[in-house]
This record gives sequence, structure tokens and C-alpha cells, in this order.
Amino acid sequence: MSTTISPRARIAATGSYIPDFRLTNDALSRMVETNDEWIRERTGIAERRINTTLSNREMAVIAAKRALDASGLDPLDIDIVIASTVTNDNYSPALACYVQADIGASNAFAFDVNAGCSGFVYALDTASAFISAARPGTKPVRHVLIVCSENLSRITDYTDRSSCILFGDGAGAAIVSADDSHGLLSTYIRTDGTGADAITARALAPVIDNGDGTVSNNDASVKAGLVMNGREVYRFAVKAVPEAVEGALAAADLTAADLKYLVMHQANARIIASAVERLGIDPEKAPMNMERYGNTSSASVPILLDELNRAGKLSRGDKLAIAGFGSGLTYGVAIIEW
Repeated sequence: MSTTISPRARIAATGSYIPDFRLTNDALSRMVETNDEWIRERTGIAERRINTTLSNREMAVIAAKRALDASGLDPLDIDIVIASTVTNDNYSPALACYVQADIGASNAFAFDVNAGCSGFVYALDTASAFISAARPGTKPVRHVLIVCSENLSRITDYTDRSSCILFGDGAGAAIVSADDSHGLLSTYIRTDGTGADAITARALAPVIDNGDGTVSNNDASVKAGLVMNGREVYRFAVKAVPEAVEGALAAADLTAADLKYLVMHQANARIIASAVERLGIDPEKAPMNMERYGNTSSASVPILLDELNRAGKLSRGDKLAIAGFGSGLTYGVAIIEW
């Protein structure tokens, strides 16, 4: 009797796009009551990139094409396009549909995930499920494009010093391909919906009955854009990330000592330092780039992966823990073998 072993989902190539415009801490100090020392001490951020010229779609397409070029695949080889964003140019259709069209991946079906800053981990787990699934009567999924693109400056309130210091724009992408030996080893994904209001991006005010047969939605008391309870998010993250890393490592029968890197969502240097300390991981194994880019939500993990990859810091067989956490409240960790 023969046994069929399901293929793993391996990150085969990466790509990213970073806008040129640098919004420094000193520049922010001329916009709101803050200063460089205060921001660096609390966040680890020195500057963030702001997209002033492109749509979210255009940023996503650039990152996707760079990943595709690095993979050596033809666009027609892509079976699925999964996009993650909280700043889509339109409410509908999905960002993934635009990317599918713009890169010429006409054989792929496309959809978005909306898991905030956890988006890349959620998308990777979803891609793995499709790649490993046996679906009678359908072509096996071999190649999935994941693209995370965030235009957070479009929803940032630049009068709120507690949040405007954090966010930047950018896009990251990965080609996830079927592999018989390397790839995704385990995931640990959770949601705590009781904290959903800790991070919200409100688009429209509720409709009001004007009492004369008409309605309006211009209630000035409702604040649009990104609203965050930073303290609640911090308390959540410093507990959730170690829990998820330990859970995913246990599922893969590994320990923290087996990891080459802990690739975390680049939200805040203090959160990463806390997670590293709780897990007993060498801080050198937790690379950071938020000093240059700020918090780019779901794009932060694939951007960091692309930087590590293109710098030659990832080798076949390296084991990584990829961690995301954010609005929802969502969190998750994927253990992968590069």
C-alpha cells in the first residue's frame, strides 16, 4: 500500500516596495507635540516611509512583480493570489483581483484576507492549506502569490501624537510553492475578539435619521480613520506573541534554540524586546527594521523577510518563526524551514 505525503508550502521567493519619502521624527515634531528622543525611546522608530505618489494597488503590484521575477515563474504559473490589506483603495473588489490582473496571472483565483498586522501569517497558513489539500476534480495548487500592501498614511490622524508617530507605508510579497521536503512546519493562530475595538479603522459615520424623512452620515462626533488603544495593544502583544511562538514550536517538535530568526511584525521595539526576553532568545536572532520604516501593518513581515533574503542571510534549511499580531485582536506564528 502506497502512502501519499502532502507537499509543504515553502517560501520560494520574496519582493517588496518601500516609498521614497521619509517622514522623520524631527519633521513630526513640527506637526504635533513630540520629539525624536520621546519617539525613539517608546517605539524604536526614527523615520517612516510615506507613499505620496502611488495607489495601494500600485505598491502591491510592484512588490508582487519583484517576488515573481525572483522566483523565475511565469505569471500563468500562479494558481492563487492572496492579498492582505487594511487600506484597500476601494471597499470592493479585493486588492488581490487587481494584482491578479496587473501581473497577468490569469490562471489564478484571487481573494483578500483581513487580519490586520497578522495578515501575512494568516495568508501563509491559508496558502499552505490549499497546497496540501487533495481536492478531487481540481488541479493541484503549486504556486501561491501572497502580497501585503498598506497605505496607512491614508488613514492616519496626523493630529494624534500617540498614533501618527507609528505608521508607515509599504508592500511585501512572497511566492509560496509546493515542496516535498522544506516549507511550513506548523502554525499557531488565534483570535481574541473581545479586544476588537483596541485597533479600528473607521471609514464612515453611521447613518442618522434626521427626523424629516431624510438621513445623513456626517456626525462630527464619530472619528474616522485609524484609532488605537496603544496600552491595551501592548499588554496583548507581550503575552500573545510568546504564547504563539511556544505553541508553534511545540507543534513542530522544536525549541527556541533551533531558530535562526524570530521574524516579528515590526510594531514596536519594546514589544519585540519583551518577547525575546520571555522566550529566552538571543536579541540578535530578532532582526528589526522599524527604525527606518515604522509600523507597516501586514506588510512589515514580508518586507523584513525580503530584506533578509536579499542580503543573503537566509539559507536552505534555516528554521524561522514568523510572528504577526494586530487588529482583531489577531495573532499567529508560523514555523518554517527555508
